Amino acid sequence: MRAILISAGRGTRLLPLTKNTPKCLIHVGNGDTILENQIKTLRESGIEDISIITGYLTEQIEAKVKDIKGIEIIYNPFYDEANNLYSLWMAKWRMDEEIITINGDNIFYPEVIEELMEREEDIVMAISKEDEYDDDDMKVSLKGDRVVKVGKNLESQEVDGESVGIIKFTKKGAQILKDQLEEMVKSGKHREDFYLAAIQKIIDKNITVNYHEIDSGKWQEMDFHQDVDLIRNLLESKYDLFKNYKSK
Repeated sequence: MRAILISAGRGTRLLPLTKNTPKCLIHVGNGDTILENQIKTLRESGIEDISIITGYLTEQIEAKVKDIKGIEIIYNPFYDEANNLYSLWMAKWRMDEEIITINGDNIFYPEVIEELMEREEDIVMAISKEDEYDDDDMKVSLKGDRVVKVGKNLESQEVDGESVGIIKFTKKGAQILKDQLEEMVKSGKHREDFYLAAIQKIIDKNITVNYHEIDSGKWQEMDFHQDVDLIRNLLESKYDLFKNYKSK
């Protein structure tokens, strides 16, 4: 299993924190950046091979991980011209194996990854259910054990949860993703799209995308300034993400 971290963007909503620092290198407590927390959690979950898709200030990320085994950098030269669908497409040559795609601004508990790895379906999206959702949340509509819609602009009556930004693909599922990304990039019509637009296209082709619900207290994304404190509080909780890792 390989993890692909999508960490190419500028993170403009977190300015001035990201003026001279990639979002994934913002410190979140415990002496770690988001990226270091992600790597530790993935290693604790048994994933050794990690690809990091970079763009903005890639040299800082490269310097941070240069001495860590099992880490590779995939640079996206289009990071400032297109959305993260293009970033994920840059890793297409890694889609000949089982993968987990992860947004570069996510913090999550080890069991989130471990539980996804246990699922046998070809495509499984981690979702979380909240009391309410913001306009910026990547919302999902569910039917049975499947995701039937994903996007930020779903009608309120359609919303059953939100995408966590972590999706597991078997080898077959990864090939489906690769083919869909290729189709969309070649069309030249999807520069502004998030990569979850590719997941919606896959769903529209009647290919099953399953979901795995995780507790809302076991993950957090960093989009806005208030999220920095939420992540730091998460890491300080009694469910310390890395207590097992640090005891090894």
